[in-house]
Amino acid sequence: MTRQMHWIALIGILMIVAGLGIALLNEPARQAAAAESLHMAMVAEGTDLYAQNCVACHGASGEGIAAYPPLTSAAAMDTQLIYNTIERGRYNTAMAAFGVDEGGILTAMQIDSLVVALQADTWDTVAARVAE
Repeated sequence: MTRQMHWIALIGILMIVAGLGIALLNEPARQAAAAESLHMAMVAEGTDLYAQNCVACHGASGEGIAAYPPLTSAAAMDTQLIYNTIERGRYNTAMAAFGVDEGGILTAMQIDSLVVALQADTWDTVAARVAE
């Protein structure tokens, strides 16, 4: 290789390293934006699922109806407990199993979205969606 080719290769490598450095500096912000976008999408889907499947028993604002418990404190509840309750239902209660593997209609991803929506504590949004 000639001396000129060495310089071209060195400049190319430096440009690649600089580009990677810039990408690395932007990565935390990109990840945070992607996480926020995913969270908002899951809340939106979970809100729709709540309006379709849960409102009849738990109310438009999660207040609970008659013997059905309120969900307004779901933000403080254990995520896995909420997930398991939705997926498998509750023995000897009116809470049905909604997970596909348990004979229900919701996939694991849909249950995840519903849990995120319940824990997001956006009951005004849920009530508005139900009113539509």
